[in-house]
Amino acid sequence: MLSLTLIWYIQPKPPRPKSAKDVTRALNEDDSICRKTLTARPFNVCIYNDTEDIYISKSLSTSGIWEPDVTAFLSKIFKTSETLTFIDIGANVGYFSLLAASFGVNAIAVEPIERNVAKLLKAIGLNWMVNEIRVFQYAMSNKRVADWMQVPTNNQGGGKIVMEKEWKEIVDERKHRVETVTLDDLADFITTEDVIIKIDVGELILLYT
Repeated sequence: MLSLTLIWYIQPKPPRPKSAKDVTRALNEDDSICRKTLTARPFNVCIYNDTEDIYISKSLSTSGIWEPDVTAFLSKIFKTSETLTFIDIGANVGYFSLLAASFGVNAIAVEPIERNVAKLLKAIGLNWMVNEIRVFQYAMSNKRVADWMQVPTNNQGGGKIVMEKEWKEIVDERKHRVETVTLDDLADFITTEDVIIKIDVGELILLYT
Protein backbone atom coordinates (compact mmCIF):
# COMPACT_ATOMS: atom_id res chain seq x y z
CA MET A 1 0.00 0.00 0.00
CA LEU A 2 1.39 3.37 -1.02
CA SER A 3 1.56 6.01 1.68
CA LEU A 4 2.19 9.65 1.06
CA THR A 5 3.71 12.01 3.58
CA LEU A 6 3.30 15.73 3.01
CA ILE A 7 5.93 18.04 4.45
CA TRP A 8 4.97 21.68 4.72
CA TYR A 9 7.79 24.19 4.41
CA ILE A 10 7.05 27.58 5.87
CA GLN A 11 9.12 30.33 4.32
CA PRO A 12 10.43 32.69 7.03
CA LYS A 13 8.99 36.16 6.84
CA PRO A 14 11.38 38.67 5.27
CA PRO A 15 13.12 40.95 7.75
CA ARG A 16 11.22 44.13 8.52
CA PRO A 17 13.07 47.38 9.13
CA LYS A 18 11.90 49.75 11.82
CA SER A 19 9.45 52.38 10.62
CA ALA A 20 9.05 56.13 11.01
CA LYS A 21 6.44 55.37 13.69
CA ASP A 22 9.09 53.48 15.64
CA VAL A 23 11.33 56.55 15.43
CA THR A 24 8.52 58.77 16.74
CA ARG A 25 7.85 56.32 19.57
CA ALA A 26 11.52 56.36 20.58
CA LEU A 27 11.56 60.16 20.56
CA ASN A 28 8.57 60.21 22.90
CA GLU A 29 9.40 57.29 25.18
CA ASP A 30 13.17 56.73 25.31
CA ASP A 31 14.86 58.64 28.15
CA SER A 32 18.43 58.25 26.91
CA ILE A 33 21.19 60.79 27.37
CA CYS A 34 21.92 62.32 23.96
CA ARG A 35 25.14 64.12 23.05
CA LYS A 36 26.50 65.95 20.02
CA THR A 37 29.62 64.24 18.66
CA LEU A 38 32.91 66.00 17.97
CA THR A 39 33.27 64.40 14.55
CA ALA A 40 33.97 66.34 11.35
CA ARG A 41 30.22 66.55 10.79
CA PRO A 42 28.69 66.51 14.29
CA PHE A 43 25.50 64.55 14.94
CA ASN A 44 23.39 63.57 17.94
CA VAL A 45 24.02 60.14 19.44
CA CYS A 46 22.03 58.66 22.34
CA ILE A 47 24.00 56.72 24.92
CA TYR A 48 23.97 54.93 28.29
CA ASN A 49 25.42 56.28 31.50
CA ASP A 50 29.09 55.52 32.08
CA THR A 51 28.51 52.66 34.54
CA GLU A 52 26.13 50.81 32.22
CA ASP A 53 28.46 51.07 29.23
CA ILE A 54 32.12 51.65 30.09
CA TYR A 55 33.34 51.59 26.49
CA ILE A 56 31.27 53.16 23.70
CA SER A 57 28.98 55.38 25.77
CA LYS A 58 31.74 56.47 28.14
CA SER A 59 34.03 57.37 25.24
CA LEU A 60 31.29 59.38 23.52
CA SER A 61 30.40 61.09 26.79
CA THR A 62 33.97 62.13 27.60
CA SER A 63 35.55 62.70 24.18
CA GLY A 64 32.65 62.99 21.73
CA ILE A 65 34.08 60.32 19.47
CA TRP A 66 34.40 56.52 19.32
CA GLU A 67 37.37 54.66 17.81
CA PRO A 68 39.03 57.76 16.27
CA ASP A 69 41.11 55.79 13.74
CA VAL A 70 38.10 53.89 12.37
CA THR A 71 36.04 57.09 12.42
CA ALA A 72 38.69 58.94 10.40
CA PHE A 73 39.05 56.04 7.93
CA LEU A 74 35.33 55.76 7.28
CA SER A 75 34.80 59.52 7.19
CA LYS A 76 37.35 59.80 4.40
CA ILE A 77 35.44 57.19 2.37
CA PHE A 78 32.01 58.67 3.12
CA LYS A 79 33.22 62.15 2.18
CA THR A 80 34.32 61.08 -1.29
CA SER A 81 31.40 58.83 -2.20
CA GLU A 82 27.76 59.26 -1.29
CA THR A 83 26.73 56.59 -3.82
CA LEU A 84 27.37 53.59 -1.61
CA THR A 85 25.57 51.62 1.08
CA PHE A 86 27.06 51.18 4.53
CA ILE A 87 26.00 47.97 6.32
CA ASP A 88 26.58 48.22 10.07
CA ILE A 89 26.44 44.74 11.62
CA GLY A 90 26.48 44.97 15.38
CA ALA A 91 25.43 48.62 15.26
CA ASN A 92 25.02 49.07 19.03
CA VAL A 93 23.69 52.63 19.54
CA GLY A 94 24.35 53.32 15.87
CA TYR A 95 27.40 55.58 16.03
CA PHE A 96 28.86 54.45 12.70
CA SER A 97 25.48 54.37 10.94
CA LEU A 98 24.86 57.94 12.12
CA LEU A 99 28.36 58.88 10.97
CA ALA A 100 27.60 57.53 7.49
CA ALA A 101 24.29 59.36 7.33
CA SER A 102 25.96 62.63 8.39
CA PHE A 103 27.80 62.46 5.04
CA GLY A 104 24.64 61.61 3.11
CA VAL A 105 25.47 57.90 2.83
CA ASN A 106 22.63 55.40 3.19
CA ALA A 107 23.11 52.96 6.07
CA ILE A 108 21.61 49.61 7.06
CA ALA A 109 21.99 49.10 10.81
CA VAL A 110 21.64 45.56 12.19
CA GLU A 111 21.35 45.37 15.98
CA PRO A 112 19.53 42.74 18.07
CA ILE A 113 19.27 44.42 21.49
CA GLU A 114 16.06 46.39 21.97
CA ARG A 115 17.55 49.06 24.27
CA ASN A 116 20.32 49.79 21.76
CA VAL A 117 17.81 49.98 18.93
CA ALA A 118 15.66 52.45 20.90
CA LYS A 119 18.66 54.74 21.36
CA LEU A 120 19.52 54.56 17.68
CA LEU A 121 15.93 55.29 16.65
CA LYS A 122 15.82 58.31 18.96
CA ALA A 123 19.08 59.62 17.45
CA ILE A 124 17.70 59.09 13.95
CA GLY A 125 14.75 61.27 14.88
CA LEU A 126 16.88 63.98 16.48
CA ASN A 127 19.12 64.10 13.39
CA TRP A 128 16.29 63.91 10.84
CA MET A 129 17.88 60.80 9.29
CA VAL A 130 14.78 58.65 8.77
CA ASN A 131 15.42 58.41 5.03
CA GLU A 132 19.15 57.64 5.40
CA ILE A 133 19.17 54.80 7.94
CA ARG A 134 17.19 51.53 7.93
CA VAL A 135 17.26 49.71 11.26
CA PHE A 136 16.83 45.94 11.56
CA GLN A 137 16.43 44.52 15.07
CA TYR A 138 18.14 41.19 14.46
CA ALA A 139 21.38 39.35 15.17
CA MET A 140 23.42 38.36 12.12
CA SER A 141 23.87 34.66 11.38
CA ASN A 142 24.11 32.18 8.50
CA LYS A 143 20.52 31.04 9.05
CA ARG A 144 17.17 32.36 10.29
CA VAL A 145 16.53 31.21 13.86
CA ALA A 146 15.51 32.51 17.27
CA ASP A 147 18.43 32.43 19.66
CA TRP A 148 19.67 33.55 23.05
CA MET A 149 22.06 36.44 23.62
CA GLN A 150 23.85 37.58 26.74
CA VAL A 151 24.95 41.16 27.36
CA PRO A 152 27.35 42.18 30.16
CA THR A 153 25.87 44.65 32.62
CA ASN A 154 28.64 47.19 32.02
CA ASN A 155 29.29 46.74 28.28
CA GLN A 156 26.25 47.12 26.05
CA GLY A 157 28.35 46.40 22.99
CA GLY A 158 29.63 43.08 24.35
CA GLY A 159 26.62 40.91 23.56
CA LYS A 160 27.11 37.44 22.11
CA ILE A 161 24.97 34.51 21.02
CA VAL A 162 25.10 31.60 23.47
CA MET A 163 24.10 27.97 23.23
CA GLU A 164 21.17 26.75 25.35
CA LYS A 165 23.49 24.84 27.67
CA GLU A 166 25.50 28.00 28.36
CA TRP A 167 22.31 30.05 28.67
CA LYS A 168 21.04 27.94 31.55
CA GLU A 169 24.27 28.55 33.44
CA ILE A 170 24.21 32.33 33.08
CA VAL A 171 23.09 34.05 36.26
CA ASP A 172 24.53 37.55 36.42
CA GLU A 173 24.35 38.57 32.76
CA ARG A 174 21.47 40.26 31.03
CA LYS A 175 19.62 37.80 28.86
CA HIS A 176 17.79 38.47 25.61
CA ARG A 177 15.83 36.38 23.15
CA VAL A 178 16.73 37.50 19.62
CA GLU A 179 15.91 36.61 16.04
CA THR A 180 18.63 36.25 13.44
CA VAL A 181 18.88 37.41 9.85
CA THR A 182 21.31 36.54 7.06
CA LEU A 183 23.25 38.94 4.86
CA ASP A 184 21.31 37.64 1.85
CA ASP A 185 18.10 38.77 3.55
CA LEU A 186 19.31 42.37 3.33
CA ALA A 187 20.07 42.26 -0.40
CA ASP A 188 16.73 43.79 -1.41
CA PHE A 189 17.49 46.87 0.69
CA ILE A 190 20.81 47.60 -1.05
CA THR A 191 20.32 50.03 -3.91
CA THR A 192 23.94 50.87 -4.81
CA GLU A 193 26.73 48.99 -6.54
CA ASP A 194 29.31 49.92 -3.91
CA VAL A 195 28.90 48.54 -0.38
CA ILE A 196 30.94 48.81 2.81
CA ILE A 197 30.25 46.24 5.53
CA LYS A 198 31.34 46.82 9.10
CA ILE A 199 31.12 43.75 11.33
CA ASP A 200 31.51 44.35 15.05
CA VAL A 201 30.26 41.30 16.97
CA GLY A 202 31.79 40.44 20.31
CA GLU A 203 35.57 40.66 19.93
CA LEU A 204 35.50 40.56 16.12
CA ILE A 205 35.74 43.83 14.17
CA LEU A 206 36.00 43.68 10.36
CA LEU A 207 35.59 46.10 7.48
CA TYR A 208 34.71 44.87 3.97
CA THR A 209 34.34 46.86 0.77
